[in-house]
Amino acid sequence: MQKELNLESLKEYRFRLSPHYKIIPLNQITYLIENLNKEEDSLFGIIEHQKSKAYRIIDCNTALLLYTLREGSILPYHVIKDVDESFVKEIKFMLGINILELSSDGKQYISGDTALAHLNKKASAPIALINNKAILEGYSLLPTDHLSLATALYKFNQKPVSKLLKALLYDEQSVKKFFGLDEYSDKNKTFYKEWMPIPKNEGWIGFINQKNIKQKNGATYKLYLSPDKLDIFQNIFFDVSSLLYQSNAFQFKIGHDAYGLQRADKWVAYFYTKESLYQAIVLLEKNIGDISAQEVPFSGLSNLKWLGWGKDPKDDRTKSISWRWLVCQEIAHALLDTYREDKNASIEKMWTHINIRLERENINSINFESME
Repeated sequence: MQKELNLESLKEYRFRLSPHYKIIPLNQITYLIENLNKEEDSLFGIIEHQKSKAYRIIDCNTALLLYTLREGSILPYHVIKDVDESFVKEIKFMLGINILELSSDGKQYISGDTALAHLNKKASAPIALINNKAILEGYSLLPTDHLSLATALYKFNQKPVSKLLKALLYDEQSVKKFFGLDEYSDKNKTFYKEWMPIPKNEGWIGFINQKNIKQKNGATYKLYLSPDKLDIFQNIFFDVSSLLYQSNAFQFKIGHDAYGLQRADKWVAYFYTKESLYQAIVLLEKNIGDISAQEVPFSGLSNLKWLGWGKDPKDDRTKSISWRWLVCQEIAHALLDTYREDKNASIEKMWTHINIRLERENINSINFESME
């Protein structure tokens, strides 16, 4: 009977190192020796695919486990007695990329998307159509390198910039003029009572809530606001800004030129709690309603397509790069894994690999928030 792989069922399955792989100690890898950090105490060597020569660096504990599983067996007691969910995710990952094979009877072994499909439960929520479109578009670009694929996924649904638009919105000041942020008016007066400009917010025009100037540590929830047309964006800007203020968004930002304003994630608001995020969504649903949307791929669903959301992790990973960029990098790896197995893979197979990659990084593949 099919069982999802977890800490309990881990003991019931048999695992085997794929016969296509061999384990090579460090002192036998003369052709790779310069690329490896030989001073790292835990480094054992590599595991290498005998045909493609693709390899992965492994530590001593992983090498010991793989040596133990060469003939196929249950996981040794000393391995599973102290493991946590991160170990289960790593086992799933090695199954997904065909390093390990799985069996419930010790006779027939499976790996790759076959094993993952056997183990994984059905998604508990629907996948947004925009995400499927982005995945299929990315897959159509293969074969290509990882960076190009991740970039294409990140930029999916971004609109082209015409010469006219580039001439109109060419810098921060021209964008402020477009939204009426540089003129005297009642709306502007109210706006600056609620929001304080952030100086030198590279690539963006940012504002801090006057009630929440002091930054707090911890999780950050993001609301992506994506009106489809710039005239709609212009018309709702002040009203939405006021609603964000009411909902206790502590900060928001908009693109600082034509290119930034043609991104799907052109407008991002930040919250300290999920409750305040949901409050903002409810206020926007009630007071702004449904508008034409330029949806943001790989964000959580709301009742309105122009509102998506996510949560940054608690650690420092997003200080240098964005959370969506991290997600797109993992999805790019997953699509490359899928392509190596099946150049004509179905969207279901692609998502099987995506789920296992994202789960390994503690990312929820439905709402694309950190599970940490």
